[in-house]
Amino acid sequence: CTKPAQEKEQRRAEDLLLAKRVDFEIIDASEPENRGVRRAMFDISGETTLPQIFIRYGPMLYFVGVWERLEALNEADALPPPLLRQIKSQDPDYLTFSEVFECVGLVEGSHERRMSLSSVSFSDGQNGSFDQVEDT
Repeated sequence: CTKPAQEKEQRRAEDLLLAKRVDFEIIDASEPENRGVRRAMFDISGETTLPQIFIRYGPMLYFVGVWERLEALNEADALPPPLLRQIKSQDPDYLTFSEVFECVGLVEGSHERRMSLSSVSFSDGQNGSFDQVEDT
């Protein structure tokens, strides 16, 4: 993915999260003080495609996916209920945006407790895998 495409996907992810009223934090892992975060997130996700969306639940990070996954989850929310039930009967692991984010209280009104979601973006264009994950 080119840098302009990554920036467009980052904006789209931000816009979607704002529209869904999800609390989120953007971490620019190109900043030297965030290199450990980048290593940890690449290690968790196994991805180098950006942006990457994570749910922070207490001390744990859960990888939701890259922009395409977030978009697909949102589109699944818009499916007519009969079609969604049919899809879920054939694929019980099929999830919607609401199901993913409600489970940890990220969608407004879902729970009293609010968590934060981290969207990781890299403005330096660096990709790769790392041998060591720093504790952050």
